[in-house]
Amino acid sequence: EICVDSARRFERVSPEAAVGLYLTAARQGYPAIRKSVRNQHDEVLLGFYNHACSRVARLVFERPATWKSKTSYPREMGQQLLEIHPVASPDLELSDFDQLTPVDGLEVEGFETRAATRGVGGALVAFQKATTELRKADPNIPYVGNSLPLTATLDFDGHGNVDLRFHDVWLSDRAEVNGLDVTLTSDFTAPLANIMAMAPRGNIGLAGMLKPDSATNRIALYRIEPFRKNKIPVVFTHGLMSKPATWKNAWNTLLADREIREAYQFWAYMYPTG
Repeated sequence: EICVDSARRFERVSPEAAVGLYLTAARQGYPAIRKSVRNQHDEVLLGFYNHACSRVARLVFERPATWKSKTSYPREMGQQLLEIHPVASPDLELSDFDQLTPVDGLEVEGFETRAATRGVGGALVAFQKATTELRKADPNIPYVGNSLPLTATLDFDGHGNVDLRFHDVWLSDRAEVNGLDVTLTSDFTAPLANIMAMAPRGNIGLAGMLKPDSATNRIALYRIEPFRKNKIPVVFTHGLMSKPATWKNAWNTLLADREIREAYQFWAYMYPTG
């Protein structure tokens, strides 16, 4: 608790000190991962570990110069070496994104349920802006950009070496941490909510019906995750006076099912219904 509280106060004035304190907090909670039957004390320790994972990930993301080499951070006695593994999957790596935000720092509204799993690691929302260049290279990204779920974990070897890994939980919410095959903490609602919050205001569906010529530049197939050659695409097509966002609760409910999200990916057809 002292380490986490101190780390929060150091985040802006000394990110290096904050990372060191969060790593210390995560190390104290690390043994709780191996508890097959957790009591209240172990759940609290695991909570500190997960929280620290997400904070270390965000702070490290803001220091790209440290991604390619081991970086030394202060420890209660001596130093600790952090190695970043920036590749989350064959499709995703840290350099693809513009922003990384811990899920527990976001307000999620407008959804009937929360598609999330409790487990190991810190849940994150990774956001990539839809720049003109990116749209030209990939015309199927959402209009505002990509918003994807990642989970960060920390592994300690007992000799001052720490590995920070990022997991593409849309492919699998299982990973090896502390020598065990564990379920990762994940949140699939938060990235959807992030996109919806940035979507253009106004009734696009109504405008597309009454003045279809004004919305022809929006005609496209959009996908809510990177193209995966091993997944089956399912295209959702909205009805009269509507838009792809009408499917948000359907997507959210389907993503809560592991078998569905690991086998299928969702696309949306946007068109002016007039």
